[in-house]
Amino acid sequence: MIIEYKGLNTNKFHDELLAAGIVPLLVESIDDLTWVTYADKSDMQIVDAVVASHNPAPLAPVPTQTEILQAEIINLKTRLAKIEAVPLVKTALNPIIIDPIIIK
Repeated sequence: MIIEYKGLNTNKFHDELLAAGIVPLLVESIDDLTWVTYADKSDMQIVDAVVASHNPAPLAPVPTQTEILQAEIINLKTRLAKIEAVPLVKTALNPIIIDPIIIK
């Protein structure tokens, strides 16, 4: 059985079908049209649920290895700056801690 859809994100829709346990025989698309060939034994209620919940918005791009490493470097620099700031705060507060100002 072949069903034609309009306005789907074909790759995302195909992934959603697979996640729902529906394995299409063939998925084709051109421009705004998508044709999906289902096996006769496919549960069309599940297919209808996938179609109803489908959001055609594009998937977020997968970050590259370089982008992942750059984000990790920023994270580590931020954490290191917080650790290095602790002795500076202790040094700045040391006179107050050792000889507290008492208001009479």
